[in-house]
Amino acid sequence: MKKSVLVLFGGVSSEHYISINSGYTILENMDKTKYDIIPVGITLEGKWRYIHDFESLKTPHWQDNKNSTPCTFSIEDGRGFIFMADMKFDIDVVFPMLHGPFGEDGTVQGLFELLNIPIVGPKTLSAALCMDKDKSHKIVKSLGYEVPHGILLTNKEDFILKMEDLKNLKFPVFVKPLKGGSSIGISEVEKFFDLENAVSFAFNYDDKVLIEEKIEGFEVFCGIMGNEELIVGDLEEIELLDNTFLNADRKNTLEQVKYHIPARLDTITSEKIKSMAKDIYNSLDCRVYSRVDMFVGNDGILYFNEVNTTPGFTITSAFPMMMKSIGIEIKDLISILIELAL
Repeated sequence: MKKSVLVLFGGVSSEHYISINSGYTILENMDKTKYDIIPVGITLEGKWRYIHDFESLKTPHWQDNKNSTPCTFSIEDGRGFIFMADMKFDIDVVFPMLHGPFGEDGTVQGLFELLNIPIVGPKTLSAALCMDKDKSHKIVKSLGYEVPHGILLTNKEDFILKMEDLKNLKFPVFVKPLKGGSSIGISEVEKFFDLENAVSFAFNYDDKVLIEEKIEGFEVFCGIMGNEELIVGDLEEIELLDNTFLNADRKNTLEQVKYHIPARLDTITSEKIKSMAKDIYNSLDCRVYSRVDMFVGNDGILYFNEVNTTPGFTITSAFPMMMKSIGIEIKDLISILIELAL
């Protein structure tokens, strides 16, 4: 008997359209002989819509009434269901492709834990911790690993209250929304004079902002999947051809960026990164899969950057590509992740 898989995408965050692309890839490549698919999109206004034909996601009209139906969730006898019109569907597992706030931060994870439905990804607390760059850095630092030096602004007034500390930072720095993703809202700042504008920009995307000293070196991604026994893909190295940071536009257009899988690293360094990534994955209680991002400093030191518990999932995204490099094609990868969640 086939399992029913609810694929969730869209959302109200600034990563809405990236999420739709990832969701489409899951829908297109899932093994239909094993799974019945329930595609549900969340509009930018927060409306949940069952999608009649996921090919409509290629157009801006997927949420129109002719392409979709409003849906809701409920719980009966301790088990969650999805309702639309006069129909009710059982859900065996949820595959969320919601990037950023209100999707990757424990909110959706908590909803489906309450509905007693397994989810492809971490549980509530783990998702929330990984999304919070300040708290995840503190945990990773307590494990003995290096993290970039940074200052957290919990509100706009903190810019004035922490002025002296900010002036003592070693520039350039990165200014980041605390719980953002896909490099949206991030700025690289070369001198203190330009810091305030970058902070104001970041506050458009979050109510807390993290300012971190730049690590001179390059970034490496490590894809991991599993619960007790972990599978680690080949590392991906990000080469910036003009030494400018990888913002959202460049991630999408690949302008002045080269990706190397496997990373151009010696065996000892590669294994050290993988070991560190697995330790972080376990310590933050990740499950099913995640992408652990690090910097390899020019000083030879490894620095933790962040954990993406719902990494991008298009055909050319890092996580599927890292797993493909060790022989796992995307169709099989999706099946493995679903089975890990069940």
